[in-house]
Amino acid sequence: MQAIRLLGASLRIQLLAWIFLTLIGAICINLYRSFLTANTTANLIFDQTLMASARVTADDVTVDEAGSSADRRKAAADGQNSGRHKQLELILPI
Repeated sequence: MQAIRLLGASLRIQLLAWIFLTLIGAICINLYRSFLTANTTANLIFDQTLMASARVTADDVTVDEAGSSADRRKAAADGQNSGRHKQLELILPI
């Protein structure tokens, strides 16, 4: 019990405690702000990637009176990109 009173009476210990508490608070705020920045950046990158994918898909789709058709290039069935492509035509009623 006396040791706790001695620690509380020591100006060095009080100063050190205030410095550490301030430092811990600053670290917590920095971590939270870093998380928000990383989350915003990840959402922006995801949105741009999704938009680019939609643009590529929209470029390949043509719409006529019978429906829509899409020209898709797929790799060979064995998974190797041998330069041979298949054409897939989708007929979707609109």
